[in-house]
Amino acid sequence: MGVSLFDGNMEPSLFESFSHLIGQTPAHLVIKTLEREGRQLVEDLVNKRPWPMEEVESILVFWQFVEMARAGLPLPVRCIRPPAAHLSFYLHTISRLVAARELSATVRDKFEFFFSARAADTRQCPPLAAVPPPPDGAESFIPAPPGQPPFTPPV
Repeated sequence: MGVSLFDGNMEPSLFESFSHLIGQTPAHLVIKTLEREGRQLVEDLVNKRPWPMEEVESILVFWQFVEMARAGLPLPVRCIRPPAAHLSFYLHTISRLVAARELSATVRDKFEFFFSARAADTRQCPPLAAVPPPPDGAESFIPAPPGQPPFTPPV
């Protein structure tokens, strides 16, 4: 696990680097940056880059949430509960996007439900690391909950 970005002793963790980048990005460019970073992370997984899976899952689920909320799609049952520090950053990011009118005001309520403990039934969901990579041409690396289609990033 990395240390703070500012202590100079170690490389920042994947999430620290990601949150620093998104936090410094103007709100009107956050969604585009999130998509670019998500796609890069998926490519890193394909190339077997050894990222901490908890951080990978967290970032990809946040990307999934933003894309589905932006498109007005119904949100699937969530399988992954990101760490509390991640949730705090994600909520702040959602608030920035709502304030900049990049997302509708209702997305904040959806976020709070989607990432609440009562919305998660992690007992039925396979860990991302246990899911084999999708076949060539497929883009989803986020496991689908039972009865739900897999997340496919927008093209």
